[in-house]
Order: sequence, then C-alpha cells, then structure tokens
Amino acid sequence: MHSGEKRRRSICTVLLAMLSFGAAIGASGCTPQETPSPPTPSTAAAASAAPVLPSNEEALAIVEELVRKASTAESDARTSGSYAELEAIASSQYVSQVRTSNEELAAEGLVVTGNKEVDSLQIQSVVAADGLASIQSYGCYDISGTQLTNSAGENARSPDVPMRVPVVFRVEGISPNFRLMETLPWSGPSSC
Repeated sequence: MHSGEKRRRSICTVLLAMLSFGAAIGASGCTPQETPSPPTPSTAAAASAAPVLPSNEEALAIVEELVRKASTAESDARTSGSYAELEAIASSQYVSQVRTSNEELAAEGLVVTGNKEVDSLQIQSVVAADGLASIQSYGCYDISGTQLTNSAGENARSPDVPMRVPVVFRVEGISPNFRLMETLPWSGPSSC
C-alpha cells in the first residue's frame, strides 16, 4: 500500500470512527427515506396547519438536548448493541447510519473508546417544512477525548486527523416532539 493511500485510508477510518459517534456525517442519502405511517385524522389536521416555530433560543435548547441524548444513545448502542434509545429520538435513516458505522468499525477490528463532545452550537435556521418545524444548527465535534485502537490495542488514529470538525445538525418535529434527522459536514467558514 502506498504512503498516500495508507494515509487516506487512515484518515477515512478515523473519520468513520469519529462519525460513528455522529451518525456517519456525510452519509446522508445512502439509505432509503423513512416511510411515514398513514396520518390519523388529528395528525392530518395538525400537519396541514403551519407549525408553531420555536424562537432561536428555544430551537437551540431543543438541538442541545437531542444532540446530548443522541450522543449517549449512540455510545450505549455501540457497547450494548441495542438501538432502542436512539430510535426513540432520531429518524430511521439516522439510526441506520449509526448502525452501519458501528458494523463497519467492528468489521475493521477497530474499537472506539472515550467520549466525543459537541460544542459551539449556533442556530443556522428555523423554518416550516412539510408541516414541521425544521431546525438547522452549526456545531463542532471534538474527538480529542476519544481513542481509536485496532484489534491489537494499538493506536489506529493518524496524527493528521483533525480533532475538531464542523457539522450541521438537522432536527424536525412539532413541539414538543422533535427528532434528530441527520448530521452533515459543514464546509463553510468554521468556528471550530
């Protein structure tokens, strides 16, 4: 394996490990969209009316809570194999991406320990979309508190992998029921 190819693979592997904490950033669109169940009359009436949009302060609190809960649920899923907690707060696509990332790490013989942090959350937008409130928020993944090891217990993280990565979280719902829909890389100017 050439040095450049090995480096690229190492970076990809570490990012995959890092992203297993965050539902495989950038894997959006790789899995089928969740199929909504047929609406009940009360749900159909609520969906046809414009949702009440949270203020930026309320939206930020919603995102902070969901990201914190998702981080804990993802960590629990990685150790226990149960995705029930994550399924309660995230879209089926998001859960599928986390599951796939965890399976890929295991297949590579890689183990992630420690906790990633999310900070610097800022609201990007709060809009009505398809009868739901849709919130997008910038944030920074900080993976400096995590370790990636191979099956021999050796460090598998390349030293040139960034410890902080800018992302956008997308949350949707009708108050008080919001779900984490996806986590995407942010390629614009970053405060990370």
